[in-house]
Amino acid sequence: MKAFSRVYTLIMIVMAVGASVLMPACSGSDSKLQDYINRANEECPISFETGTLTSLTSEGGAVVFNYQTDENVIPFAKLKDNTDVVKQLWKIAFLDDKSGNKGEFVSNVISSGCDVVLKYTGNDPQQKFEVKFSNAELKALAGKNSNLAELIEIQIKLTNLTLPRQLDKATTMVETKLKDGFMVYAYEIDESQLTIAKMESEKLTYHDNILASVKREFANPASAVSAFFKQVASSGRGLRYSYRGNTSGSTLNIDIPNTELRQLAMDIPAR
Repeated sequence: MKAFSRVYTLIMIVMAVGASVLMPACSGSDSKLQDYINRANEECPISFETGTLTSLTSEGGAVVFNYQTDENVIPFAKLKDNTDVVKQLWKIAFLDDKSGNKGEFVSNVISSGCDVVLKYTGNDPQQKFEVKFSNAELKALAGKNSNLAELIEIQIKLTNLTLPRQLDKATTMVETKLKDGFMVYAYEIDESQLTIAKMESEKLTYHDNILASVKREFANPASAVSAFFKQVASSGRGLRYSYRGNTSGSTLNIDIPNTELRQLAMDIPAR
């Protein structure tokens, strides 16, 4: 069944910068920081899972990232109520990643005495919230890359903000979590459409479909899902797809153990 061969996970959001500059850089005299903002302006708008980065500006002693959220992916209220997730994602994607000229940009922000503010607007322009990194906080965070456990944890939190999500007439994805040595994807099955007993009788087919989907992810070097599965494998965990019937309460687990997941990943070293 096609629905059960799909892997649904929202992986780390890769932030970028770009904007129309409304004001000079924080220090006024830091031409390097202003030059970075000017170059980044050409990049926008940039779409992400949580919405679109529409501009990068310098105002009130801060470099401001302006985002338009997408209610079709994450409800605005959930994002607003989980600013810890927003901050951790931005840190991982921007402060931890020194590729390109990101490292130079962060150094310029810090040396200029600037803060960073992330401003989010919902589908309704009246819906707004913001998250702030003080300059002192940026200094403290810039040299502390997130560890493997933190990377997995934030991706789980982000995915759960998008749930529940109906995948087809029978299947609703309800939760992701770590349990019993597995990265667990939990689904509720509408048994008026498909019973757990029927799935159990065809378990091998579902397993093969899921395995084929995971293999396709690993075969794509640009896949964010593949990168996440490699993190899961490196943490010593496997993948579990757990289905629960909404009337019977019966469950069906389809597992890819850590040893098999490592083999699929090919380049995961033994623990």
